[in-house]
Amino acid sequence: MRRNNLLRTLIIVVVIIWSLWQLYPTYQLANLKKQEASLIAQLTSLSGLSEKEINESLNSVLLDARLEQVISDPDSLAQAHSISEQLLALEEKIADYELRSIKQGLDLLGGTYLVYEVDFPKLLEQTGTNTDEEFEAIIAEVRERSKSSDEDFFDILKAAFQSRGIRMSRYFPPRIKTDDEVIEELKKKAEDAVDRTLEVLRNRVDQFGVSEPSITKQGNRRIIIELAGIKDVSRAKKIIGTTAQLDFKLVKDVAERNAVIQRIDRALKKRLSAKKPGSTADTTVTDNLKPRKDKPVGIDELLGTSTSDTSEADTSTVLADENLLNDRPFISLLAGVENDALLPAQNLKAVQRILKLPEIEKVIPKDSQFLFSADPIIINNQKYYTLYYVKKEPELTGAYLEEAYVSLSSGSQTYAQGQPQVDFKLNREGGRIFARVTGANVGKRLAIVLDNKVASAPNIKGKIPHGSAVIEGSFTMQEANDLAIVLRAGALPAPVKAIEERTVGASLGKDSVRQGQISLLFGISIVVIFMVVYYRLSGFIADFALIFNLLLIMAALAQFHATLTLPGVAGIILTMGMAVDANVLIFERIREELRTGKTVRA
Repeated sequence: MRRNNLLRTLIIVVVIIWSLWQLYPTYQLANLKKQEASLIAQLTSLSGLSEKEINESLNSVLLDARLEQVISDPDSLAQAHSISEQLLALEEKIADYELRSIKQGLDLLGGTYLVYEVDFPKLLEQTGTNTDEEFEAIIAEVRERSKSSDEDFFDILKAAFQSRGIRMSRYFPPRIKTDDEVIEELKKKAEDAVDRTLEVLRNRVDQFGVSEPSITKQGNRRIIIELAGIKDVSRAKKIIGTTAQLDFKLVKDVAERNAVIQRIDRALKKRLSAKKPGSTADTTVTDNLKPRKDKPVGIDELLGTSTSDTSEADTSTVLADENLLNDRPFISLLAGVENDALLPAQNLKAVQRILKLPEIEKVIPKDSQFLFSADPIIINNQKYYTLYYVKKEPELTGAYLEEAYVSLSSGSQTYAQGQPQVDFKLNREGGRIFARVTGANVGKRLAIVLDNKVASAPNIKGKIPHGSAVIEGSFTMQEANDLAIVLRAGALPAPVKAIEERTVGASLGKDSVRQGQISLLFGISIVVIFMVVYYRLSGFIADFALIFNLLLIMAALAQFHATLTLPGVAGIILTMGMAVDANVLIFERIREELRTGKTVRA
């Protein structure tokens, strides 16, 4: 009685169709990327934009606007618009197919291997309350000891407090808790911060456009990131490492700021009086009546510190106004305080050091702080940073942010027209708070602060009811894209620092991969032909099973979004070799039995 093979055949056909369906995105992706490269080459020829500039605009759907800026000929512009439409449609397809195609690992594509560590000392500084110089000294000691010791971070922290006879609950309330209870609570907070940091980094990397990133946790505070096929490593590091803490802070009145600057001048002059005795001149903040006369001054001379205190060569000298240096040492570093307080770029780090001096911190009100602009402005070919005096407590934070995207400025000012900007929208609760803040402070300035640097500080012209606003700045398209990415992904709950970076070259170059593909196809063809010629029908069946096996393996890789690595390729080849070897052994054994007179059925 003949066996009914209908069900078996049906299963095989269904599996083959499923396998081809799973592998179709991988095949189609290769074709689409060839089309993309061709279209970008055409667009580059028409517009003069580089491939990098085109890709940056594609990510934000701003390509048409960019083309209108650089192409004046109507026919060329129409042709470029047509190509850009094809590119944008192609990008959507590529993004879809990339999610379903087989990915390649670092050893096949090359890429970057990064190890980040969550900054636990910084996390403690954010968590601690009622901090003082003693607390800062303990954290500094723990930071240094943890760098050179394999001991658990929290054991080092506990020992540092106990060696000084200070209860940890003094800075980490409630005070009724023992040191062990405080340590357990801090461990939970740290673990939660690492897990949330891992999730935020994963969101950022996913939006960065890497085909198959690998992001894993190592130990209790390290995160390993593998980015296959990435070209711009510095950009990736910037996106990953940016804390992206977004705050909205009210800028204080000019009169309040100048009063504090006056107190800073007095405190700084008092610090220098021991080394530079002189008259106590008036330190009232006014516009300079005499033309500014800059001269280079050593920071050590300005601050009254030893040479060993200055570690960076670019901060060894500053430009100070000779007319004001003796009587108003702080104002002498500024270029004007009538409206915005500007300072030459060369003086930035010196002013930052001055503001961190203990005697200077005492004269600045606790509810206020000085912040610097994120980017300098250029006046008469000289770079100047803006010094802002703002409320320390933010009116609103980035926790309420719902969406962020890049657009081109329509330009409230001529110089800003056509420049990239980041538009953002707050959620319902954030929009309500934003409306209340803007409505209550019409005429004042609201600083948009990113990682303690002021991105912009526009005047509030009226109540903004819908929770939408814009971050303007001297952004390139790439910088605006990157800012939108980190804002959408959210702020890191704790700062991270890179402790290891390796750029991994592909183990096989493009030529080697191409030659390997050709040799693999040639080898498979020889095996298939040999099996058919030598074993005939049995060989044909074995060849079919071999190809079916390979098809099934590759389809499974695509189905589970697995990454194909060099060891994986070796494993597939080994599997095929073993399958052929097993079939040869079986067929030769059958032939031996047939020679003894047995039938195939027997």
